[in-house]
Amino acid sequence: YGTLTDLIDSLEEAQAAGRLNQRLKTLTHPALLVVDEIGYLPVTRTGAILFFQLVNRRYEHASTVLTSNQGFERWGEILHDEVMAAALLDRLLHRCHIAHVLSIGPPPSHARAIPIGTPSVLRQIHLVYSGRLFVVESPSTVIDPLRTVGQLRNTVGQRASLLTNSGWSCVIRTADQKLALFLHFAGSDDLFTFKTVYGPSDPLRSGLDSADLATKRVGIVGLGSLGSKLATSLGRSGVRRFDLVDGDILHPGNLERHDGDWLDVGRHKAELTARRLNLIAPDIQAIPWTTSLGAQVSSEEAGNVRAALAACDLLIDATANPDVFNHLALITMQNNQLMVWGSVYAGGLGGEIARSRAGKDPSPYDIRQAMTQFYGTAEGRPPLAAGRGYDGSVGQDRPLIATDADVSVFAGHMAAYALDALVNHDPSAYGAPAYFIGLKRGWLFEDPFDTRPLTVDAPVRKRSAVPNVAELDIAFLSELLRE
Repeated sequence: YGTLTDLIDSLEEAQAAGRLNQRLKTLTHPALLVVDEIGYLPVTRTGAILFFQLVNRRYEHASTVLTSNQGFERWGEILHDEVMAAALLDRLLHRCHIAHVLSIGPPPSHARAIPIGTPSVLRQIHLVYSGRLFVVESPSTVIDPLRTVGQLRNTVGQRASLLTNSGWSCVIRTADQKLALFLHFAGSDDLFTFKTVYGPSDPLRSGLDSADLATKRVGIVGLGSLGSKLATSLGRSGVRRFDLVDGDILHPGNLERHDGDWLDVGRHKAELTARRLNLIAPDIQAIPWTTSLGAQVSSEEAGNVRAALAACDLLIDATANPDVFNHLALITMQNNQLMVWGSVYAGGLGGEIARSRAGKDPSPYDIRQAMTQFYGTAEGRPPLAAGRGYDGSVGQDRPLIATDADVSVFAGHMAAYALDALVNHDPSAYGAPAYFIGLKRGWLFEDPFDTRPLTVDAPVRKRSAVPNVAELDIAFLSELLRE
């Protein structure tokens, strides 16, 4: 046991005497090392580096307990190096238990509930405890050392009778408005304690009009590797309303490029993407539709999906499927919506993106036709997916070859393109309705990041008078029957 300054002093003395390795070896041996008063007194950058070396040696070999009156967000300042502080915390928190305070007071839906900035979806994927809130007049420096039930009872007084002998949890709010969480398991006098981390209220960093984006509704069809990353990017950028359409489930083989992880394997891609969006921002409303557009489903289900997509401000086709494109283009034209679509080329060579805006760009059909004509006249065979189906996978002998980096870069391009259309920049930052973007040298791309805009010689898409719902249903079902 010792304070951080005492520990660093001993390390600096050993370094000066040429015995640093021996001193580090001695301090690595104890099964438990307690370092107190981190942040109370200043330390030198050299001392911070020596302390990091010690923690790094003890990492996964022995237990280390650190106490501090400073939040993790200030450790970079304390240690004079943000990168080193992040590396240090990574080692300390690797095997820690992390608890989120989901709500304080009545249930979250109650009018008197105290709002907490954690998303409600955490209740679905975490072990949830209910407990008591105690308000005390003592400062946080008195609460921090509590380690046993007896010490806790002495602090909260008679109110401790509310805590039973079985397992329980409680949060204490101190006089200096700090929160401390304690967890107790039956059969022990010890408390499971947590270090409270307060998230800073940083200003938005995207530079976009978040208030405007929050009112927009975006429909994404195809939540494969490209669509899932695109949805995540739009959610982080401020979009708060989504309709997500995909009938496929996540398989282990999808993890190489998909935004999901092993916790999502076996889930519908639309549902897991909706959950990931809720974990990004608690106010995101993401509705998953676990069906494939144009599939053989009931007329009621097809009508519900079509109605949801017809209510969106922007429709995004991330399927590389011509059948889906035709469905979305029809809905877009009938409802004066924005449409963005794109796909990644085989081999991760690059990809195509395009958009259609009523009153500003040609129709989706005219743009698609111009792109097809371009491919037909370009020198060499275009690196298009040969199959059909979402991601162009149906009918191919092998999956589309592209790295996660290729798909991620292209998802970023599509997100920026879609956001520009959503916020209705005038003039747009993107002067063409379609682009062919190279990520590697090959086909028509002379170098990586070679970009070819496409000029479309077609009339600007006119706004149409939106028909009533019955007319839309008839048009949509007619299109299905034709297929």
